[in-house]
Amino acid sequence: MANEQYPAVLAPGQSHGVGFLHSWGRHTNNPALAIDSDLHGENAVFPEYRDLITQLKTTDSYFLNVYEKHNELDQRIRNMESGIEPATHLVIEALKKEKLALKDELYQILRKASA
Repeated sequence: MANEQYPAVLAPGQSHGVGFLHSWGRHTNNPALAIDSDLHGENAVFPEYRDLITQLKTTDSYFLNVYEKHNELDQRIRNMESGIEPATHLVIEALKKEKLALKDELYQILRKASA
């Protein structure tokens, strides 16, 4: 099954294969790659940087921009996975990779700012 907007939509019962969307980065020792709901909430990815995140959001416009992009992607991915926003598995996979790249960038900024 395909259409112009979502050319890779699968027909019912089809699959991209086992582990296709296996939680990107969930099984890693790098906290920048750990999947979580957000960077600063109750399930924060970087709890050791909680105060620094709060500070950088008000003093570093670049950090704030990356932070907001990460959170927007996170919400968009959640909407897609829950069916609120239509998407293929390939689109979701690409967005998760983009989100992880942003998260890694945030982690590098936090490490540098805390040094």
